[in-house]
Amino acid sequence: MTEDFVQTVGSPDLKSLAEHWIRARQQKLMPAWSHIDPREIAKQLPIVWSYDYRRDSDTFVGRLAGNRIETLVGKSFRGAEMSELFVDQELEWIGQICRRVVGVPAIHYGVGTIATPGNTQGIGERLILPLSTDGIFADAVIGATVYPQVGLRKAHLDFYERDYWFTLK
Repeated sequence: MTEDFVQTVGSPDLKSLAEHWIRARQQKLMPAWSHIDPREIAKQLPIVWSYDYRRDSDTFVGRLAGNRIETLVGKSFRGAEMSELFVDQELEWIGQICRRVVGVPAIHYGVGTIATPGNTQGIGERLILPLSTDGIFADAVIGATVYPQVGLRKAHLDFYERDYWFTLK
């Protein structure tokens, strides 16, 4: 059952977003962006981010990002292509994950390295959920990232990464 993924999520804020996403589905495979109620996730908004997926050009375009995410990334997401926000390995990595989320469709929950501007990284959690205008084909993602330990120098980071995938059925 799709809802089982919530039990895997560690962060209370990510759990709250996941539970809202489940309620917003309204018996569909995925909710539409219009079913996401900012009032229900007000506490999580600083860590929430979203991209629209343009299937014809295979690009992700930023829709919004909370203030903690924009501070972490160092740029505004609104209207920016993912390639303007991330470079090299980070772009390839986040692009692959988001493409899998919209393509399968699936839910991604990850624990591990969170990249930050400059030469630092941190340990955190991220949740990426698909959104769909028609409830069948994903055309956007909504995600959230928590990063309680940021500012570790890359050379001193004890790297670990755990990815969990949940296919929607």
